[in-house]
Amino acid sequence: MDKMFKNPLQKEKCAKCGKVYDAALSDCPYCGARADDPAYFRPLREMTPMGFSKEVILFALGFIGFQFIAYFVELCVVFIASSSLESAGLSGASFTAGLLAFENSGTYVSWVNDTSYIALFIILIAFVGKDLTRLFKKFKNWKAYLGFPIGIGLILLSTLVNVFVLLIAKQANIIVTTNENQSTIDEMQNISPYLSILILGLVGPFCEELAYRVGLFGLTRRVNIYLAYFVASVVFGLIHIHDFTSVNEWLSFPDYLVAGAVLAVTYEKFGFGASYIAHATNNVFSLVAEMLFIRTLR
Repeated sequence: MDKMFKNPLQKEKCAKCGKVYDAALSDCPYCGARADDPAYFRPLREMTPMGFSKEVILFALGFIGFQFIAYFVELCVVFIASSSLESAGLSGASFTAGLLAFENSGTYVSWVNDTSYIALFIILIAFVGKDLTRLFKKFKNWKAYLGFPIGIGLILLSTLVNVFVLLIAKQANIIVTTNENQSTIDEMQNISPYLSILILGLVGPFCEELAYRVGLFGLTRRVNIYLAYFVASVVFGLIHIHDFTSVNEWLSFPDYLVAGAVLAVTYEKFGFGASYIAHATNNVFSLVAEMLFIRTLR
């Protein structure tokens, strides 16, 4: 049954109250009665379905919306910087050089990324609305805290994947450098290490879990389990690649691909609380470890 493609818009009629509701929900949202078809609902019971259209919009906000937000923030930051340079009396070549230097600085990267994530976080919270209660209820379940060991395991698995990729690159005589996503993280850490932990370690994972697990994975999981894991993992890997013409960027793809698959499994089996905690644990531990490493070198 689970191997078959399903109608993502399927509705269920409650045997108790007679009202029609989203078939992905295991309980009737009106009277709380449990659905009768365990073969269809059992795989989805740990997840937090929000309805077909809402899951589409969640994914669109995280995938496309974030790009528009970042672009708008960039315009605002450049405008503020330009005004500051003009106030300082710069013009012509000196103004251009000063603005270019700022746009290539870690401060610029930090302002744009921090502000964009905060804006996306607020928009997602507002959009999810009353369904936030359903999401936060997942943290009351003991399964949510399996996210801690899963997050640590993800760090170890990521290390193994990266070692394997480096060995292949070495055999192919490919010079491996830091990918753009990691470079951005490094710059944000250098400017404001504690803020980077808040944004990249806690806020970012919350936004990505809503967009790519609740949204994209939940959406495609309605259709077929194999399609869901393939699409959610590949897309999660692709969003972390900034230059599709760079071989070096593609070398980081397997790491993000595996992370996307692990987080999707975690969301399906243990719920939003577990996938968020696993994601946040992975990010926070990685950021803190890098911060301590940098301080040791200094």
